[in-house]
Amino acid sequence: LDVAMTAEGALANGTMSQDILHLELFGWAKTENDVMVIDAIGEVTPRILGLEDASATVSFHLEAYADQNNAPSMPIDDVSPELQSWVPGNNSAYLNLSEPLLLTFNEPLANSSLENAISLTSNGSDQVISVHQDGSVLIIQPQNILAQNTQYQLSLLETITDISGNRIDPLELSFTTPLFNTEESVKAAALIESAYPGYNCLLTGENIANGISGRCINGKGDDDVFSLFELPANRNIEVTFNQPMNIDSMVLGDSCNSGTVRIEKIDSAGNCVETVAGLLKRNASGLSFMPNEMWKIGQEYRYSLVSAVNNTCDDNTVLCSQANLPLNTDPLKLTSVNRKEGGDTFSIVFSGIAAENNYVLNPLAKIPTTDTNKNFAFDDDETAIVKNSAKLSIDGYSGLVSGANMGCEPDNEPCDDQKNIYISGLLPTDVGRWDEENQRIEVKVYPQALMSTSALMYAKLLGNWEEEPTGPQIMRVRYEADGQGNMVPPKGYITENDQGQSTFTTSLEVYLDAPELKPLGFGSTNLHSLPLTMNLTGPVTFLADGRMEVQLTNIDAVDINVDITIFGFGAAGVQLVIPAGELSLNLVSRLIK
Repeated sequence: LDVAMTAEGALANGTMSQDILHLELFGWAKTENDVMVIDAIGEVTPRILGLEDASATVSFHLEAYADQNNAPSMPIDDVSPELQSWVPGNNSAYLNLSEPLLLTFNEPLANSSLENAISLTSNGSDQVISVHQDGSVLIIQPQNILAQNTQYQLSLLETITDISGNRIDPLELSFTTPLFNTEESVKAAALIESAYPGYNCLLTGENIANGISGRCINGKGDDDVFSLFELPANRNIEVTFNQPMNIDSMVLGDSCNSGTVRIEKIDSAGNCVETVAGLLKRNASGLSFMPNEMWKIGQEYRYSLVSAVNNTCDDNTVLCSQANLPLNTDPLKLTSVNRKEGGDTFSIVFSGIAAENNYVLNPLAKIPTTDTNKNFAFDDDETAIVKNSAKLSIDGYSGLVSGANMGCEPDNEPCDDQKNIYISGLLPTDVGRWDEENQRIEVKVYPQALMSTSALMYAKLLGNWEEEPTGPQIMRVRYEADGQGNMVPPKGYITENDQGQSTFTTSLEVYLDAPELKPLGFGSTNLHSLPLTMNLTGPVTFLADGRMEVQLTNIDAVDINVDITIFGFGAAGVQLVIPAGELSLNLVSRLIK
């Protein structure tokens, strides 16, 4: 049987609705008192939250009526299908311009009625789309990435019906994509938003024989060293980017050291032995590689993303964004001056380990974001969003600094929007099973570098108020030492509070970097691998389309003590603080379909 599974509630339907194909039933048929009775069972593996396959048993009991001449009539379905939720809906700020539009109905629609009945237009022009259905969810994929700051109209004709022939009410849905500045002067090269397995920075100090992947290049020499990364045999390589990429530039290599995306089996010295056969899935937001055969336990592999500091992006020899800039693989060199530069080839060595069946990989992106064009600045045409931001306050100053203020000079207050830094990024997580003894679910957080916009700090140095932009800031989430010489992902826990609300709590150690900050143009600061601690907690909820949303804030104040050295003049200091509750990380899982 081919069946469509739906749920009665709108939220449950958004998370569960799907097609289940080739459902096989086994059982027996017999007669009892001249009546046919059929009992059959089968096993189904529905996809839950778009993340994992569950296993369930279904059973059917069918029994004929003894008096066939007076059997009741078949119930008549005369109820029209209803739209329960849609993406983007009222959450255009959550929209990824390369992802599909989703419409969830309360029952499956007849596929035969969908042809030529759905259209997407912008500025009066029809957009080329493909449409298919999974369960009761319509998946509408535009052929081209959606344009920024553009109003779209999605129309569904009343000729669309359910499988009983009941027509829908015609729908006219409108949404406007987020605005971001694409002028040449504010462009920036795309960054690797997340790398699984791995860390989204260039690495140095690799030592495969001793189980070391290295540390981020351009960090301090005594920064944490990553243990050799691991990938369960049953998982894929997953990489996301912070800007839309040119898909044509993602070329899978078919021999050692070829292509711009290289997946290679290596020897103990790190040299390529052969390429790994598999399927490379590409979209503007990222790529995924699924090997034809599971990763071999104990075998080392390397995946590489080829880029260059300077490239014209016209021959697909390096990975490039749709802005025709090469991929920047080195976030710790980033300044507002060099933000159009690419980086050297990104490379991650990992070892295959046993298949993972107790945790579910759940990547969480920080959306919505204020920095829509990902140039690490709060541009004039961007709208400040409190979610995924941190408010910086002055807690004191010393030495050569006789006054300080965030965002503006004291006489120009208020300037609240300028006191915030706006954060973007993605954190892969592993969600475990329910722990009955401790009444919680363990979550592993795979560290990545998060990006934030420049902040304006005003300091009274040597008697004069000076504007000191920090430039792009990088918050590198750190691995933890396990006491056995290994660096492991930090953990958090989902629990239920007294009101029955699911809550996630974790503590993250981070390094803070501001490569551009040079007071008075020639001074130096300690904002280079500066260690900070963030204790976070917040509710776990679900959007109408089934995506998980985790809304974290800081439990305690985060102190950032900035030491300043002005060569030839002396030392100074500014004590910054993110007050309790003023750091917001809003994490949303990827679309289920």
